[in-house]
Amino acid sequence: MTPDLITARGEIAAQRTTATALLDASLAAADGGANRHTFIRRFDAMARAVAASVDAQHACGAPLPPLAGLAISVKDLFDVQGHVTTAGSTVLADRHAAACDAPAVARLRSAGAALVAHTNMTEFAFSGVGINPHHGTPANPATHRIDNEARIPGGSTSGGAVSVATGAAWAALGSASRARRGSSPPKARFRCRRRWTRPAPSPARCATPSCCTRCWPSGSSSARATH
Repeated sequence: MTPDLITARGEIAAQRTTATALLDASLAAADGGANRHTFIRRFDAMARAVAASVDAQHACGAPLPPLAGLAISVKDLFDVQGHVTTAGSTVLADRHAAACDAPAVARLRSAGAALVAHTNMTEFAFSGVGINPHHGTPANPATHRIDNEARIPGGSTSGGAVSVATGAAWAALGSASRARRGSSPPKARFRCRRRWTRPAPSPARCATPSCCTRCWPSGSSSARATH
C-alpha cells in the first residue's frame, strides 16, 4: 500500500526519517517527466526552509506540527504570500504578488505544511477536464498502466491531483464549484487521485477519458493531453 500523509508523519515522529528527506523525495518526483505540466510556479526554497525548521525543532524536543513539514501543493487560485496568483491564465501574469496568504493557505502553513508549488489548473477553473492551453495539460499518471498515451486528468484542480498521484505532494489544496459538483471529484473518477470519499470506477474502464466524467468502455475515443 502506498504510504499516506498520516503514515509519513508517523515515520517522522518515530525518527525513522526526517521532513527534509521526505521533502527531497517529493521534489525529486516533481522534477520527473510525469510532472512536466503539473506546476505553474515552484516554491522549493521556501519548502526546504520549512522542512529544515521542523526537523531542527523536533530534534530539540519541540512538538511535531500536524503536517510535519510535508509537501503540500496549492492550486493557482489561492494566494501564497510573496507570489503571484494567476488562476491558470496568462492575462494575470502582471499582477502584484500576494501581500498575505489566503485563509486556507495560512492554516496549512500554521500546521507545518511545506508549500511546494502553485499547481496547474483549468484556466479560471472553467472546465471539469483539466485542460490548460497556456501551461500544458498535466497527464493522468494512472493511465500509464494501460499505455503511454497522455490522457487528461480531470479538473479543474488537475495539477493538484497529479502532484499527489505522482508523489510530488502528500496532499493538495484545491477548490470545488457547486455548479459543476466540484473540482476534485472528477479526478477521482478519472482515477488520478490516490483517495476520494466517493466510489470510483475501475481504472480499466475509466482511464479513457472524454469531455465528461462518466465511465466509458475501454477503447472509446479519448482526449489527448496537451504537450
